[in-house]
Amino acid sequence: MKLLAVAALLALSACGGAVGQTPETAIFDCDGGKYRYRVHDSGDGNLALEIEDRRPGPVGVSTYLLDWSDMRTGYVTGQQGGHQSHLRLFDGDRHYVLFEGNNGALSESPGASYAGVSLIEEGGSAEEVTLASCDASETNSSLLESVRRLREAAGLPALAIEEAGSPFDGWF
Repeated sequence: MKLLAVAALLALSACGGAVGQTPETAIFDCDGGKYRYRVHDSGDGNLALEIEDRRPGPVGVSTYLLDWSDMRTGYVTGQQGGHQSHLRLFDGDRHYVLFEGNNGALSESPGASYAGVSLIEEGGSAEEVTLASCDASETNSSLLESVRRLREAAGLPALAIEEAGSPFDGWF
């Protein structure tokens, strides 16, 4: 994803409303406390990642336009009936992994649904950092289906899938 930062004012117009208002076309919306992460249709067939800083003080929103060629999807199963799907966004330095899943019978909380955002820095320390944990709402649990529909509507081919055995072919 060639992240193209857009000023907060442009972020407001890109999402079609005021700060804190979820765009109608949101395909992922995860409020992690300090930050809120939203992915939505940018209006031109592409996607935008919106990160809202919710720490005390002035509210800041950064919007990044996403390049389809720097995205991958993944889907894993396990835990006797569990699954997790993800959309990975890469900006050349960082991998943002937006995920949703459902725990299987062998997990500590069978049947629990969840969603979240993880960050993995490229090079140096490749340790995963969880940026946000959130509900597996209807929007978040349909992440990959929503991405597929947007790409088809824009006449684009399917996104690349994580390679089997790669560091991103797993649970987050």
